[in-house]
Amino acid sequence: MKVDVSDSRQGTQRGFFARLGELGPAWISALAALIVALTGAGFFAGRATGQPRPSPTVTVTVPASPTTSTGSSSPPASAVGKDLDSYTVDLAGNYGVPLGPAKPTQSQYSADGTGDLVKTYSRIGAGGNDQMVLLPDGTTPTYRQCKGTTNFSGQIVPTTGSAFCIIETTGYIVGAVVTAVSASVNNVNLTITVWKNST
Repeated sequence: MKVDVSDSRQGTQRGFFARLGELGPAWISALAALIVALTGAGFFAGRATGQPRPSPTVTVTVPASPTTSTGSSSPPASAVGKDLDSYTVDLAGNYGVPLGPAKPTQSQYSADGTGDLVKTYSRIGAGGNDQMVLLPDGTTPTYRQCKGTTNFSGQIVPTTGSAFCIIETTGYIVGAVVTAVSASVNNVNLTITVWKNST
């Protein structure tokens, strides 16, 4: 018995197209929507010409090292001292007070005039073996100024704007600015900044 393969193949093809015809315009709309979606997603980009799509460009910005006005690198933190704290101090009478990395408490004020900063009558100065160096009035003390100044003094008569440093034997450097002087109550108010001496 001879089987006609061409008839069988034609029947299969007719069956496929017949089924597509039964679906009608719905399959054409679905196919068109798929092509539009793939085109919008860039699926066909570069495929028609065989060219690969270019890779995206990634830009990395590396910050430059900080420099001083001379163009050299900034000194390490250890060369400029470690800023520990800033606070205010009110000193009256013949009192003294220790100056360290934290604001002194009331119990740390000494009525016998001992401490890192002492007030004797109308003068203030460094206590113990600490050293006091003077800065120009109106100056905001910096670690570098305190380390580089050699204008030593034992005591000063404070006025508003007086600025000085105290180099302590405990390893701290203190910058001080007089913010107010009250002659009537024999009181001096100061702003204090403390650094760790990096010598």
